[in-house]
Amino acid sequence: MVMPLKCRVILLLAVLSFVLTGCSIYSSQLNTIKKIYTDDTKALAKYSWMLSFGSHQAEVFAVDQGDVTVFGNHLGDGIVLKDWELRELRGLGRFRYIWQIFHKDNYRMFYELGAFQGSYQCQKWLASESLDGMLYKQSCRSSAGKQFDNTIRVSQDGQATEMKFSILGESEPIVLTRRYQ
Repeated sequence: MVMPLKCRVILLLAVLSFVLTGCSIYSSQLNTIKKIYTDDTKALAKYSWMLSFGSHQAEVFAVDQGDVTVFGNHLGDGIVLKDWELRELRGLGRFRYIWQIFHKDNYRMFYELGAFQGSYQCQKWLASESLDGMLYKQSCRSSAGKQFDNTIRVSQDGQATEMKFSILGESEPIVLTRRYQ
């Protein structure tokens, strides 16, 4: 499936603005995604995902640019993945979180509103076959000793269909589920 040229240009500009600002999401960038949402929802349906975090559920749209994937919507929810690892989260319900994850050596340093909250370390992704494709699992351990897993389900045709990420193993996972397959 090829995205219409108008959508590709707009989404590319949005992604480049994320990348050029060091993967920090600003309101002007989210406004671009909001505009895309209202202008061309039908054309973007194939890029639609359901974001779930605790009681918050919202539709987000995925934009890929090399090893960076940005998920965003008109509500201000935003998630940045790089190499299938969380880098930044914004919004996610009424609390309007601003979370960043930096990598230092083999550790991931987790910050909320600029304040250090803890670190964690994850193993390499391990793949196993499932009935509907592949399941990738990554085991992690926080500096507080909590163990947790991140998972990515991939369909038989090679499309990611569900991603679950935990941060420090202390909260419910952030779940992204592809809406249209």
